[in-house]
Amino acid sequence: CDSIYQEMKNLVYAYEDLSTINVEYVMNWMYKKVINHKEWYKKIIDHHNVVGYFAISDDELEDFYILDTYRGQGFGTKVMGEYIQANTLCVFKKNVKAITFYQRFGYEIVEEMKTRYIMKKGR
Repeated sequence: CDSIYQEMKNLVYAYEDLSTINVEYVMNWMYKKVINHKEWYKKIIDHHNVVGYFAISDDELEDFYILDTYRGQGFGTKVMGEYIQANTLCVFKKNVKAITFYQRFGYEIVEEMKTRYIMKKGR
């Protein structure tokens, strides 16, 4: 849980407009999300090493992280292509790499929020 929470925290600090949120509240909410929904989360493992995590609830990709050390090695592409069947996800607007990545798998921006986009799998 701590590793997943750390990845969530890193993304918030990298892409969220911190001046417009209660950071302590958001961090507490994220930690509770992981603790209370452990069953959503799956480890991505390569040669006995955890390289990332993803979480799916209903038909939504809740979280998807490839750890820094393993980015750019094809793990995200493999997992998206073979294991993730979600039709909806949320992504930070500033995370252009993630947006481009999801678009490669047929996701389209369908709604804009303050700091995030909702993306859905194209038909």
